[in-house]
Amino acid sequence: MRLAGSALASLLLGAPAFAATDPCLTGTWRGEIAQALDLYRSISPVPVAALDGTVTLVISADGTAQGRIDGFHVDVEQGGMTLVNSGEGTFSLVLQTEGSTVTGRFTAFDVRTRAEMRGPAGTPPKVLKESGQGVADLPDRSVSAGYTCDAETMTIVAAEPQQMPVRVWTRQ
Repeated sequence: MRLAGSALASLLLGAPAFAATDPCLTGTWRGEIAQALDLYRSISPVPVAALDGTVTLVISADGTAQGRIDGFHVDVEQGGMTLVNSGEGTFSLVLQTEGSTVTGRFTAFDVRTRAEMRGPAGTPPKVLKESGQGVADLPDRSVSAGYTCDAETMTIVAAEPQQMPVRVWTRQ
C-alpha cells in the first residue's frame, strides 16, 4: 500500500526548516479533493470511480504546518470489482516561500493506509494490505511548487502534477 501512502503524501506539500513564509498562507486550509479527480483519471490505467475525503492544513506564521487526512479514498473499478485505497492520519511540515515559489519538507508523517477489493453487493470486502507509514517511508520528503494566495484561496502548481494532485485549497 506504499503507493496509496505516497499519493496521500503528494496531496500535501513537503519543506525545509528556516521558514520565511508568505503571511497570506497563515491560517487553516481545506484541500479541494474533488478537483483532483480529473488528474487521477488521467494517470490511472483503469477507471477511477471515486475520490473523496478531507485534508486540512493549519499553517502558522513561522512556517510550521500541521495537517490531517480524514476519510481519504480512491476507488478504481476493474472487471466488476472495486479496489479501494484509503488512508487517514496526521502530518507536519515546514514551509518556506520565496517569490511565487513554496518549498516544503515533511517533518512527521503518521498515516495508516488500507487497500481492499470489493466485489458485487453482499460480498464482504477482501483486505489486501494495511500498513502505517512514517516520514522515512516517503519517496520525496521535499517538494517545490509555484503558488498563488488570496484571502479565500491558495493554489499550488507543481511542475509534475502527480506530486501535488490537490491544487486548490480553501481558507476555513
